[in-house]
Amino acid sequence: MNDPTLPRACADYEHDLVDLHDGALAPEQARTVRLHVERCARCRAWVQTFAALDAQLAAGLPRPALSANFRRATSGAADRPVEARRTR
Repeated sequence: MNDPTLPRACADYEHDLVDLHDGALAPEQARTVRLHVERCARCRAWVQTFAALDAQLAAGLPRPALSANFRRATSGAADRPVEARRTR
């Protein structure tokens, strides 16, 4: 979106719309954004267009092939100190 002509209410939600689609909002914030989308035809149309584009990209792009040991190598990596994750 990133449209400087948007009404203030829509501009307040423009980044949240993507996060809502991705399921990345806290429940209360998601509820607030959904209420705005229900009441705002412009944002509702944008969400529908974004969802359709996202689905087309997901269907058309190849999934990356992960190595056989990917899960083992990354399991718990975020929980280990940075020093322990470095390979030499």
